[in-house]
Amino acid sequence: MRAMVLFLLGVSAIWLVLRYFPQEETLAAGAGGATAGAGGLAAPGSTVAPDAALPSRARPDKPSASGDAAAVALVPPDPAVLSAQAAPPEEDALAFRGDPARRALGASLVHEGLRGVELYLDRFGLSRDSAAVLAALSCGASAEGRSSEALEYASMLEATGDASELEMALIESSLGGRVARELPVAREVADPLERAMAMSLEMRRLSDLVAGGKYPAAARLYSDLLQAELGAPWPAHRPFLVAWTEGLRVAQEAHRWNSRGDWPSVEYVVEAGDSLSRIRVRVMKAHPGLRVCNGLINRVNGLDGRYLQPGQRLRIPLDPVSVMVDLEARWTLYLFGEEVAAAWEVGVGSPGNDTATGTFTVGITQEKPMWFPGPGMDPVPFGHPDNPLGTHWIGWDEEGVKTSLGFHGTEEADTMGQAVSAGCIRMRNEYVAELYRVIPKGSRIQVR
Repeated sequence: MRAMVLFLLGVSAIWLVLRYFPQEETLAAGAGGATAGAGGLAAPGSTVAPDAALPSRARPDKPSASGDAAAVALVPPDPAVLSAQAAPPEEDALAFRGDPARRALGASLVHEGLRGVELYLDRFGLSRDSAAVLAALSCGASAEGRSSEALEYASMLEATGDASELEMALIESSLGGRVARELPVAREVADPLERAMAMSLEMRRLSDLVAGGKYPAAARLYSDLLQAELGAPWPAHRPFLVAWTEGLRVAQEAHRWNSRGDWPSVEYVVEAGDSLSRIRVRVMKAHPGLRVCNGLINRVNGLDGRYLQPGQRLRIPLDPVSVMVDLEARWTLYLFGEEVAAAWEVGVGSPGNDTATGTFTVGITQEKPMWFPGPGMDPVPFGHPDNPLGTHWIGWDEEGVKTSLGFHGTEEADTMGQAVSAGCIRMRNEYVAELYRVIPKGSRIQVR
């Protein structure tokens, strides 16, 4: 730890020099350039330099100058809304040194940074001398580039003797120091405050990755942040889910949805007379247990319906496809293995018609589905105003038995994020169509 303190003292000295004796390059950047914030595309309220372009769909390796995706991902929410949603419940102050306090500090750190932690402390008139508080303050100050403050809090934290090894490693990493141990990804960290510190560090890294056009690495961090937030012991924060979902969508165009991406696959060379269906059957026969569908092969190879040519090389993903539905957050994740490749906000079952939790598999899928209201009632054809199923239906089976549950589309986009369905998962028509194309039959669906 002594080496860490000496290192941090050096960081502090450099910070003071730069703070009070700005160099010409720094002044030039301040006059004419934008600075990537701690979050970049990673979180609402951040800014990204104009040259941190997003990849185009046609050429993922060639950034485009602008785009609607950038605007959506970078629109900051109302600070008043953020403050209100991040405010910890009153009972969290009653057990300040227990798990509730670490949970509240973690939520404040992730959702509002240093300001959120300080607001939490001020709200309850709490001291700043406990290990949990000092860890949160040090991490928050470091995330904002306030290295001298972060160093001071880190030194006080060490003096308490109550800091965990992971807390000290995360703080040292946040200040640019070398960490002896390998840091876990945020979603794997159980302790709420340590998870929040890991998430804060990942959000900072995202800024550099996006600004440097390193979209595959950024996609993996977006994936981890989404899973870490949905699995956290605090309520998921919608503005962050929205921003990370959009950032993921853009980044994955250069990674999982790109035939040149770095992901596990098997290569197939097209033969004369081949079709996607024939290719799918051959590949699945050669790899027992693998589940793929025509739309998935089409999507990852960017075929867009083009005719196959003999000798053409296609990549078939080997990671298992699955879907996870979080009912509390009302969010759905599409995964390759453990990596989220797409995410959507959804509608869930209304009170009294709660969506069932558990493990299901993809059953019958239908385009332009007919709706069957119930026994003794006439079916309602697709397109009829009384048919609530939208453009696509993806049925769920449970232990091989068909259920009445499933994903379906809706014209009522304003019901996303609401508990209004009869038990199924509602999606915007364009999103359920996207899922419909890339979800193989028999794929696992986890509803929690």
